[in-house]
Amino acid sequence: MTVLLAGLRPVLFIHYTLTKAITRALVMGELFNQQDVEEDP
Repeated sequence: MTVLLAGLRPVLFIHYTLTKAITRALVMGELFNQQDVEEDP
């Protein structure tokens, strides 16, 4: 069981990092899209 957790730990860490990065990218993209829409009436 300990070996399984040790093997899953890096996978979960990578998955968490990717999810956070993707979420941040989507939020930034939405902010940029809103700014573009406001700049171009």
